[in-house]
Amino acid sequence: YDETGSRLYARICRECPSYYLARSEAAILQGDATRIMARLGKNRSLVEFGSGNSQKTRHLLAAWEEGHYVPVDISGSMLTATTPPLLEDFPNLWISALHAAYDGAFAALRNLAPGLPISILFLGSNIGNFYSETRGEFFAEIAAVLQPGSLFAFGADLHKKTATLEAAYNDSNETNGLWSQFNLNVLRQLNRELGADFDLTQFRYVAIYNERERRMEMYLESCQEQEVHLAGRTIAFEGGERIKMSFSYKFTPGELGDELRGHGLKPIDFIRDPEQRFGFWITERTP
Repeated sequence: YDETGSRLYARICRECPSYYLARSEAAILQGDATRIMARLGKNRSLVEFGSGNSQKTRHLLAAWEEGHYVPVDISGSMLTATTPPLLEDFPNLWISALHAAYDGAFAALRNLAPGLPISILFLGSNIGNFYSETRGEFFAEIAAVLQPGSLFAFGADLHKKTATLEAAYNDSNETNGLWSQFNLNVLRQLNRELGADFDLTQFRYVAIYNERERRMEMYLESCQEQEVHLAGRTIAFEGGERIKMSFSYKFTPGELGDELRGHGLKPIDFIRDPEQRFGFWITERTP
């Protein structure tokens, strides 16, 4: 995300009443912070992939007497904005921000605090944004950088009724068009950074739940037949043709647990939020 995208997504988490994911995960982190950090924070570096504004992570950091926290995010502007307040609010922690995508983070982890065990934290149900094949590759990479006994913890959204999921990812009278703004901002970036000429008024945001694949599917749909120029190419759109923006997979604890074990990550704790909509897994790297 650019700065605008990061700000819009933070508003979605904060202002959209049907988008429960952030609140549900925060309820787990706040209510079970001591339980979680008793495992994740004991003599370890805590590395958080996709840290964003670290707002939810603050519940865990507050339950940590001392340690090394490494927020990793693809948004450099977000890290620049959030790291100084963390240093001020948690003087007992050593904090090292890392501006990187996942591949860069894996490379950096191999040189991080040699001799100190690592816990990797992955919040926000970001694991749901991977295709199943890519998710397996990600789990394998996690296992490859962890020593036996090191931990990987993450939050993930659970499979539930279609109506609940589609309400969470669509605009309503209460969302002020934030989902549309968030997705259209990607086209705005293409116009600004790659000289494209997308007309943002001629695309609309669509979100549907594919129950067979157990995933939310987010698109921008062309409102009419049109042509767009991008990086020296002409791209023709038919009316109703869609650009895939992102997928968000939903899980059952049993199936995801089996998948994790297949990659050398043994679930050792599982926590649900009070409304049973969201899950938090703690896994251990097996020998």
